[in-house]
Amino acid sequence: MLWNNLHLRIRILLGYGLIIALSAALVLFLLLRTSRLNAQIRELSAEVTSEAAVGIHLTAQVAATQQLIDRYLQQPVPDNLHAADASLALLATAVDDARTRLVDPEQRQRRDNLSGELLAYQDSFRRLSTLLATQRATQTNLNTTLSLTTTGLNIAISNYLGSATPDQQVLSAFVRAQQQLQLANAGSARLIAEQIEKISASALDGLSQAESNLKLPVSNTAIQTTINNVLGNTQRSRTIITQYTSNLARIRQQRNTLLNVQGGQLNRLTDAIAGAALDRLTSTTNELERQGEQTQQLTIVALIVTLLVTAVFSWLLPRTMTKPLLQLVDATKRLNQGDYGVVVTTRDGSEIGQLATSFNQMSTALSHERDQVLRQQGALTQQNQELEHTLAELQAATAARAQLAIVVRRLSVPVLPILEQVLLIPLVGEIDAERAQIVLERLLDGISTGRARIAIIDITGVPLVDERTVNWLLQATSAARLMGARCILVGIGPEVAQALVASGASLASLTTRADLRSAVEYAARGNGFTLTKS
Repeated sequence: MLWNNLHLRIRILLGYGLIIALSAALVLFLLLRTSRLNAQIRELSAEVTSEAAVGIHLTAQVAATQQLIDRYLQQPVPDNLHAADASLALLATAVDDARTRLVDPEQRQRRDNLSGELLAYQDSFRRLSTLLATQRATQTNLNTTLSLTTTGLNIAISNYLGSATPDQQVLSAFVRAQQQLQLANAGSARLIAEQIEKISASALDGLSQAESNLKLPVSNTAIQTTINNVLGNTQRSRTIITQYTSNLARIRQQRNTLLNVQGGQLNRLTDAIAGAALDRLTSTTNELERQGEQTQQLTIVALIVTLLVTAVFSWLLPRTMTKPLLQLVDATKRLNQGDYGVVVTTRDGSEIGQLATSFNQMSTALSHERDQVLRQQGALTQQNQELEHTLAELQAATAARAQLAIVVRRLSVPVLPILEQVLLIPLVGEIDAERAQIVLERLLDGISTGRARIAIIDITGVPLVDERTVNWLLQATSAARLMGARCILVGIGPEVAQALVASGASLASLTTRADLRSAVEYAARGNGFTLTKS
């Protein structure tokens, strides 16, 4: 055999040369594979982080925009309109910026769809804001016309009573017309407050009956002219109410389209962008895990091949080896058992000595590789611990912000002792159910703690007082009275007064004052104090 004709040196060189080549190839393969995986991880981190950030930012901006638009629809004032327009502009800017940050073609298509949907959303919001502005003008016109109608009828009745021979039948018709106008005013007030189309029927019916009662011949030309003006105003009022009712249906339809249909589509598109980024992260991570498993399998196969080659040459050369070779065999076995620190000691300067030196170099290289693998595993473990620590900090920060929001809500309701046994509760901003409960608790706690006899509730800074707020005010007054204190309500405007009357509750125990100064003076007189006018 050719193998048997080779010298020992050649055999050893061939055998260990092959082993070293396999080891070097394995090391090179691991280095290249690791470098490729690291590059893919960095690229994935950059792209997916950017896409996830874009998706989260777009989702948050859409939510903030819809919240501001909903606030404007509930309170259509210029400040809320400006805030909604500014948020829409920010959302449009965010959508435009997303074009350069989204790399995946499908994500860019989703962004283009979001841009088109946003244009339709902006157009719908502009149309709705125009309708709301028209509705506010119609509401003002209706109130003015009804006021002119009532004033004109009162003037006509006064002039008729001052005439020489008032007819009792005509006078009764005037009174009935006046009553019907009051019903029409109440119906229009309910229509404006509740925004329900069917309520307009009572207002229109009252105006129609008032017109029927006013169509009487009056001999006095001036009084007849006044009556004709009143009739003209009633006809205009009916036209305005009809227009107002028609606009209500259009506003409701446009609002439903804006908030539910188009708003829902915006949410779905932004959620799709964020979800696709997360899906891409998951799929790419799975692919990297699969490649890592393949790398491990190939490494195991290469190690097995290397071990097999070593075993074959160890079996072929036993009869030509001396004691140093037996030491090499023993060292090889220890190396196979995981003892990478094994060293073959020999003073032989022949080929066997060179072989021993090569073996020591190989064991050192394998030990170095194992140390590198252990260090990489330790680095990965440390990164996982850092990520868990960061997550815990984020959860703690979220809980702290929630607690801070609760504290801010409570501090937004000050209870101020301004005189002995006199409290002042100034209310500023919208009063929802949660804040109303906080105000009631703070009021009762202030009465109990300060042994207050009078509590002044100033609602001048409340922008909107609806039926729910009126019910809460009456409940707060009743609760304070049960604790032995009286409530003085300050800052009642025309709309609040109408809402209090329309609620149907008993107002006998409700004390009101025009402004805060008069309320403080009233409270001071009740407690025996004397205030000096400045």
